Amino acid sequence: MYIELHSRSAFSFLEGASLPENLIAACANLNMPAMALLDRNGVYGSPRFHMAAKKSEDQGTHWSRSNMRKLFTTETQSHRANQE
Repeated sequence: MYIELHSRSAFSFLEGASLPENLIAACANLNMPAMALLDRNGVYGSPRFHMAAKKSEDQGTHWSRSNMRKLFTTETQSHRANQE
């Protein structure tokens, strides 16, 4: 049995192309019991993914991977530049 644990939706800009509903439909067509949505820097596709999984009776798990290191590095550099 295969379960996709690292899928990206169209809400992960430049990294995913499928809408959350299409991911769940593909999951159901392939008889996969579950799928995980791992969008980057946001959970914008999670509500649609959850509702589609609920309708199809599949188990949907949604996560967000945020690039906080880049955010804090940029803010720190900007703050230091303003102090000088």
